[in-house]
Amino acid sequence: MKKLSEVIPSMTSSPEYVREPDSAKASKVWAAMAEMFGNTFLTQYGEKPPSVWVLQVNQLRDDEIRNGLNNLAEANLSFPPNLSQFVSACKKAQPSQTGYWGSMPKLEDLRTTGHMSMAEWMAKNDGK
Repeated sequence: MKKLSEVIPSMTSSPEYVREPDSAKASKVWAAMAEMFGNTFLTQYGEKPPSVWVLQVNQLRDDEIRNGLNNLAEANLSFPPNLSQFVSACKKAQPSQTGYWGSMPKLEDLRTTGHMSMAEWMAKNDGK
């Protein structure tokens, strides 16, 4: 995650600070978070995403955002996450991709070319 000084430029450093960042993606995240955490989220963070959330959400890919929302939905949290917790959930691997078997390659991926498939071997050996 970027440092706050990298995300929020100095007020006098550039005209980019004056220009509002595109908040369409962050607004969708905001709506999803409000659905997940209800009025608690809106009470804690407001009706619209603040600019620091907008800037961070805009740096995330769509698949990372989906991943983060899925991770939060499965996390059984008592309170809505703050910005750093949300970004962390977006960067965290999906539960199905973790654990002992999740990191193992499939046997089909390890098979070198030129070898027959299991179905071919079974047919050749009459299912024995």
